Amino acid sequence: MTEDGQAATPQARVPETAVLERLRKKSSEELLVLVEQLLERKPDMEPLIELLMALPLASPAQEKNRPGKGKERTVIPPPFGAR
Repeated sequence: MTEDGQAATPQARVPETAVLERLRKKSSEELLVLVEQLLERKPDMEPLIELLMALPLASPAQEKNRPGKGKERTVIPPPFGAR
């Protein structure tokens, strides 16, 4: 059971790191400020962020069909130098 009373579901995901653990504790507003700061330092990341936001997360039914990939958004980068 999670802190908000939801049933915990096993999810295949990227191994938990200290950064991800800390990010999960942040509010939406705090996360938005962090993204803004990231974009100030790395403006070339904006198209990648836009693309990732546009991609849908897998539905629960799809998660079962793709063990280990259910909540992942996959982007195949273009060949080096292509834009």
